[in-house]
Amino acid sequence: EQMRGRHATMQPIEGRVAEKGDFASVVLSFEMGGEEQSQPAEVEVGAGKVLAEIDDAIVGMKLEEEKSVEAKLPVNPAQGEMSGAEVSFKIKLNELKERVLPEVDDEFAKDCEHESLEAMKKALSEQITERNKEEQEEAVARALVAQLCEKNPVPVPPSLVEQQARQSEQELRMMAQMTGQPVPSSQDLLDSVRADAEMKVRAGLLMAEIAKEGEV
Repeated sequence: EQMRGRHATMQPIEGRVAEKGDFASVVLSFEMGGEEQSQPAEVEVGAGKVLAEIDDAIVGMKLEEEKSVEAKLPVNPAQGEMSGAEVSFKIKLNELKERVLPEVDDEFAKDCEHESLEAMKKALSEQITERNKEEQEEAVARALVAQLCEKNPVPVPPSLVEQQARQSEQELRMMAQMTGQPVPSSQDLLDSVRADAEMKVRAGLLMAEIAKEGEV
């Protein structure tokens, strides 16, 4: 499905109203400082990426239709008087598109740089098998390291754990952004990676001690 998503096309929608999952080109108009402001926006309907009131209002709209809706802005001290304010928006729907996934056939396989659908299925199966093997090997290695650390405790400097935790946090954030996943809050990340960070630091120090003893 991820491969189909990367090769999806956007097709114009005619003859029906906007539904969740559609992509709408709208113009949002509102008053700010006594002057009316207009701003174009691309909205994935129902994805929760705009104010909920605007998102809900777009559902059911026809092309060229205009609609008014009251919405409450999020609380943000940096926005001054606009923080948490009630704002009246006018929405005009200019264009509506839907995301169309390609058929899974030989042509799709060629677009994915495979000779045929059969060849693509074989390649994907081999990749999955190899990935499962690597994950199993990593799981065994982690279990062995955990046992080694448990039986041979060494002092762990908090500064090294903090440094490792921040590095892991940055890597997870980058991975989330690359895959299009929502980025968790900093505190959530730190809570989830701290135990792993301490294990990694402890394992590194223990391996260094083992190597040092081997040199003696």
